[in-house]
Amino acid sequence: ATVKWREENGVNAILDRPYETFELLKRIFPAYIPGRDLSNNIVVVQRPGMINYDLGHKNNVTGDDMLMHYVYICEYCWNILEPGPPDGVMTTVMDLKNIDFSTLKDKEQMYFLKKFVKMMSDHYPQRSYKTLIINAPTWANMVYKMVKPLLRESTKKKITILNGGKKQDDLLIQILGRDAVPKELLEDPKSIGDREDSDGAMSKIEEDLRSFCKDQLERHGVVMQQIVEL
Repeated sequence: ATVKWREENGVNAILDRPYETFELLKRIFPAYIPGRDLSNNIVVVQRPGMINYDLGHKNNVTGDDMLMHYVYICEYCWNILEPGPPDGVMTTVMDLKNIDFSTLKDKEQMYFLKKFVKMMSDHYPQRSYKTLIINAPTWANMVYKMVKPLLRESTKKKITILNGGKKQDDLLIQILGRDAVPKELLEDPKSIGDREDSDGAMSKIEEDLRSFCKDQLERHGVVMQQIVEL
């Protein structure tokens, strides 16, 4: 099924094609690579509660466009950052900040979230080391029960759901490391002392990813698409 999915969506050649909507999708869907965890696995942060659907509508971006944007990030991880062998694995932090009860009633958001979770479970299952779902609202267990049947057994075992607070901060620091955990994910950034670094979305890996994308555009004689602001 994965081989067919990769063929139908042109995944094998996704890094070779010019990706002129890269900056636009970065603005719409906050998903980024801040660095590596203490086990030296790539860390990817997803913040679905901060997806700018209005900007997406203004620029004719679809849910499938957002899915393929995330695929682009994954393929960069496994073809450029860590081509192997052996196959690398990643620690995923899914931040549910700003996800509230109204999200359950929003068909567009729920459709995207379900499709996103299923895609990752179906096509990148062996690439997961841990998945930390942070800032989960108290009713998140109900949503998890909805998507749980879509997940493989191996995927379920790697998921930890956290509801904020010191326990969440402690686990993030324990897994990602005091020097590497993105400050913006901590409820108490002072707990890691005075670090000079900026937002995890501005990491060295993110700079390299952006440069890689721009180089591909230049190679194909294509320019980055202008963003139509709200």
